[in-house]
Amino acid sequence: MFENFQLGSVGPDDEEPAFIPKQAESAENSIIQAIASPRRLSNAYDVMQNDTKLSYLLEGILPDSGLIYIGGISGSGKTILAIQMATDIIMGRPCMTWRLGDAIIGDEKVIMFSLEMNELELGERMRHMNPNCSDDENKKFQERFITYAEAEPYKLWEPAHQLEFMRTIRASGATIILVDSASVSFGEELNNQAQVNKSIDFLRMLRAKFNWAMIIVAHTRKPPAGIASNPAEITLNELFGHSGVSQSASSIIIMMEDEKQRRETISKGADAKGVEKKVHIVNCKARFGANGGAFISTLTSQNDVDKGQPLMFRRNAIPIEMTESQRQKINASPDLKLGTLMSGIDFGSEVGDDV
Repeated sequence: MFENFQLGSVGPDDEEPAFIPKQAESAENSIIQAIASPRRLSNAYDVMQNDTKLSYLLEGILPDSGLIYIGGISGSGKTILAIQMATDIIMGRPCMTWRLGDAIIGDEKVIMFSLEMNELELGERMRHMNPNCSDDENKKFQERFITYAEAEPYKLWEPAHQLEFMRTIRASGATIILVDSASVSFGEELNNQAQVNKSIDFLRMLRAKFNWAMIIVAHTRKPPAGIASNPAEITLNELFGHSGVSQSASSIIIMMEDEKQRRETISKGADAKGVEKKVHIVNCKARFGANGGAFISTLTSQNDVDKGQPLMFRRNAIPIEMTESQRQKINASPDLKLGTLMSGIDFGSEVGDDV
């Protein structure tokens, strides 16, 4: 089976070696053979009798071997939320309305592939998010949050890059992978569905083999007409690779800046640096959680960041409960359209205009 492979070392603590293809033309088959687990059959009775519960890092949205997509248009705060999730997990604290799950054991390790921001940009962002760290928090960042922020991105549809990506993660010892963003790592063109599908299939195989959790930042294909002025109309179809994304994800979160607040800020001539930005966060897919849950989050203003307050989405965001009829309507919707999902919800009346 392995006559076309040579063994390669991943790191000093390897339990099993990586496989490096001798010939480039066999690289794609090499990936499949090296990663894919043997196929196993079970009868339905045994499956139902196995009452082992799913284990979560963040309850309801991120299983310990799950994948969550954080999507939205540019500037909605996707990277901030992704880093905030990963940081809160390793620090052992809840993230806004999401409680830590029972899979947390206290030694979780993150590797972040920053494929849009270089190291200097990422460093400034993370300093703004963590301005007053204790010695213990600094130690956790040093030992349990690894970053890759280089000019050359990983092309996860190419077998050679797939092998390098896998080996890099295994050498780091991380079990939580943050990729920012899918638009850089999943395809050369936003509409290249073949490359996107190969990238998604690769991540699915990694999860099955190594039980890694993944946080993936995803952009829209492009800002379609009406989206910029009416973000509630965005659908999963705007996320490139949306069909594969929908199938592979444990959860999908869409973030949308509050358009009413943005217009008021501009029309009143207010100093935008002093405004805490409102962002609607909608959980439009949660395989075993609350589909359709939505709440308003508040992002620290630039003036407060300059004064030393952490750049973060507020943990005291107020949940908006969906009715049972709304849930049924959402679950029955084939394209999970957020305009349908959010219809009938008056964010202002639910939480107050001063949130």
